[in-house]
Amino acid sequence: GADRIRRHDFQDLLDNALFAAVPLLPLSKPGAGTTAVNEAIRHGKLVVATRLRSSSHGLVKNGHNGWTLSVGDLHGWREVIRHAVHLHSAKPLKLRSYERRQFDVAQRWLVRDHVISD
Repeated sequence: GADRIRRHDFQDLLDNALFAAVPLLPLSKPGAGTTAVNEAIRHGKLVVATRLRSSSHGLVKNGHNGWTLSVGDLHGWREVIRHAVHLHSAKPLKLRSYERRQFDVAQRWLVRDHVISD
């Protein structure tokens, strides 16, 4: 079977990550990457995800709390990684503002999820 990472180890990796990368292939199943995006948002991490019609990454607003890139956009991935590293090293307050936006998104999403499930 496929190698799996334990949830606790995944949480530790995410806590220590600068951002969460969710690259998807053009023929990915609908909803692919959704769990990774949701977990990253809950942890206040910027998300960089491939933009697909079948993905449900509507929580990622390009340039607001992460970035969405077209399939195969290697230049875009390089630029986003450079930008995130630059924020981390040179503009930590701006990076924190992105992270706060993620927590705001998580709070709205969690509250909405809670209301829907009641």
